[in-house]
Amino acid sequence: QEAFFLADRIGLMYEGRLVELSTKSEFLRSPVPEVRTFVKCLETLKRSLTQTEE
Repeated sequence: QEAFFLADRIGLMYEGRLVELSTKSEFLRSPVPEVRTFVKCLETLKRSLTQTEE
């Protein structure tokens, strides 16, 4: 999560290869399947943490 606030560009590696390197907004809209899965996991984790705090 810190990378989203601190970095100009975000990269995602999957099985030893770089599958995405882009700005935050491009990353969140990426059509790359591995990125979509990663973003969905982040959203699920964020919801879980929010519910736990309540």
